[in-house]
Amino acid sequence: MNIKAVILDSSNSKDDALELLINKASIHTNKLSGTEIKHLVHEREKIATTLVSENIAFPHAVKQGMDESLIILGVGRKPILWTKPDQYVQVIVLFVGGNKQHLQSMSFTARILRNPVILKEILNAEDEKDVLDIIRRNSAATDNPADSESAQEHNIAMLKAAEMLQTELHNSALAVIDDVFSSSKPASSWYENFDGWVLTTRSCCLSDKDIAEDRQVSISNSDIIFTENELKHLTMEGYFKDIDSLIILYGKQASNSISSIRVVNLQHKEEISFIEGIPYDVSRRALQLAREIGMEGREGKPVGCLFVIGSEETLKDYTHQLIVNPFSGYPEEQRNIIDPSLEETVKEFSKIDGAFIIKPDGTIKSAGTYIAISPQTLEHHPGEGARHASARGITAVTDCLSIAVSESTGRVSVYARGQRIL
Repeated sequence: MNIKAVILDSSNSKDDALELLINKASIHTNKLSGTEIKHLVHEREKIATTLVSENIAFPHAVKQGMDESLIILGVGRKPILWTKPDQYVQVIVLFVGGNKQHLQSMSFTARILRNPVILKEILNAEDEKDVLDIIRRNSAATDNPADSESAQEHNIAMLKAAEMLQTELHNSALAVIDDVFSSSKPASSWYENFDGWVLTTRSCCLSDKDIAEDRQVSISNSDIIFTENELKHLTMEGYFKDIDSLIILYGKQASNSISSIRVVNLQHKEEISFIEGIPYDVSRRALQLAREIGMEGREGKPVGCLFVIGSEETLKDYTHQLIVNPFSGYPEEQRNIIDPSLEETVKEFSKIDGAFIIKPDGTIKSAGTYIAISPQTLEHHPGEGARHASARGITAVTDCLSIAVSESTGRVSVYARGQRIL
């Protein structure tokens, strides 16, 4: 990790300190100019405070697609006013880099600075070389927060950072995607400090002893982009009344380490559109069923399946039946995927080879359907089997959405326009 240090001897203000750090960063990267870094930093500061504790701030310039990262660690000789009226800092960590490295780099640095002994050493360092020596000397012990004794402290620190952000955002509330916790053991003490909503993909929320039932919301998928869309849909259904934005804490599934914070503006009701013309209710329900099939299997055995959502006219040239269509002859109102009474039927037919073909209004046209795509059309990816290749391929040649469940891993993949989007 590329870390540089600056002693902020003469900085009397936030702007002075940022100017010094940005100038230092521009010297050590050729990917962004000083002007670009300054613009990104100040645009981020306008959104909400980057103060993460009473003495530490994490301003950042994140550039989509940038393949390198740089951290400039500024150490003040005296407190600098960061957020009015009285929030001061002495350590300023400027991150410059791509979105992929952003969270990992910031989490790594935060784990070091959260240790009060290390922080005191840094504040008392004589020069920039001493600061870097302290960072390097202590970095090895913090490489894996999920497995270290400080994992709980890390999660509490993330909660405190979210609470600070909440004070900046009018009518906001906290939320956590609970599948970051593998069991109730690492979750229970964390929830004692948590006053917010629990977004759960589980049949039973781990936090049910600590969180009121009316604060638990079922979501169909923990992918943050899909979750953001789902939350906006739930808002239109009457959830999250009098709340303008949700501050969501989340991390890798079952990692027991909260690594990210995301703000979702619930007042912007526009849904993220996967494919124009496919209602959100339909894609959401198909994804929910796919997830349950991937997790539960059928009769104790893993099951893979494929849902393809698109117009009958669009798909007819690329599909034919492998078996007699089990949905043939039934009225359309009795074979709509949104109907809860059809859930067991869909799960049972998922054992059949072939795909479910679903019309944009949710009507299941067929099951056991073969996807016929020419080999020249298919773009093969390493580790991708026939089902996923078909899922990708059909979206490349038609305006449809496909959802594939891996039989071996239970993983759910969503494709549109020939690309995996979730």
